[in-house]
Amino acid sequence: QEDKHFHQLLKVMTFMPEQTETNVRLLMAQNPNVSQIADFTTWSDIKKRKIKAKSKALKIILPNPQLERDESGKVILNAKGEPKIEKVTESVVSVFDESQTVGPSLKPSIVEEIPRDRALEIFQNLAQLSTHSIRFTEKPLMQDERDISFEHSWLISSQKEIFIQKGLDPKEALKALVQELVYQNNPDISGTPEFEKLKIEATTYLLLRRQRLETPPPSINNFSLSQEHLSNLLNQIQESSKLLGQNFDKQLKPKVVKNYEQMTPIDKNRKLTLKEKMEAAKNKESELAEAVDTSKKALGVEPHQAPQIYKVTKTQVN
Repeated sequence: QEDKHFHQLLKVMTFMPEQTETNVRLLMAQNPNVSQIADFTTWSDIKKRKIKAKSKALKIILPNPQLERDESGKVILNAKGEPKIEKVTESVVSVFDESQTVGPSLKPSIVEEIPRDRALEIFQNLAQLSTHSIRFTEKPLMQDERDISFEHSWLISSQKEIFIQKGLDPKEALKALVQELVYQNNPDISGTPEFEKLKIEATTYLLLRRQRLETPPPSINNFSLSQEHLSNLLNQIQESSKLLGQNFDKQLKPKVVKNYEQMTPIDKNRKLTLKEKMEAAKNKESELAEAVDTSKKALGVEPHQAPQIYKVTKTQVN
């Protein structure tokens, strides 16, 4: 029962990285299947979805900072030129779940498996965030220079190297990498190795679900957690996944490709957004203009070497 409730909390937190653990619990008490929330204006004006008739708003609690003002009512600024906060109160805010709206689909479904080429693309991009070199090994390492041990990866911190087991299926390889990235970005190691591993695995679970990949969630059955300890754990998981998730989103954001020859098969099959198409058209116009200008200046053309699609990075595959 504890596991089931914990797993549902993590699922609800997946697409609410900005919400506190308290608000997640509050939302689940009102709608156990809540998935994604926004206020009326955001749904209608930004996300272009309509609120269903007779939908009952859900309530969350948000901080309401009160600005400090002088006698004339003018906002007082601090040394950095920022408004001074006199006090912070709390306000009850009305929101609606995605299930209470109709309109364009917001997100693709979360899947159990991921195509190999897509997994490789994500892996190569996320590997750039690692502060350690990444290698693959046929045989498990006999040592791991940390108290926490993972099933398919090992850390040799003295050499700044991470070893990931070779031959894993795409989902397991991605999970191994994300766990290592979470570990690197987990400076607050204050609990037991078992507790820290739970926190890392739960954060990994959230981050992979935000990439639409479902993996088995960690269990808390072997932990005796009070309500306060569970709340603290969830807050740490939420904060860690939010910060690292922002880095993931930046790293995985599709790049605008200038030339068709430079495109990978994945690029060629992916439909460009309107913004990307406009940017690509602008780049093409610049290339044509430059080519015309160059032809006026020289009779011959210097041999041109096409840029490499892949370059050597920290990730080394044996």
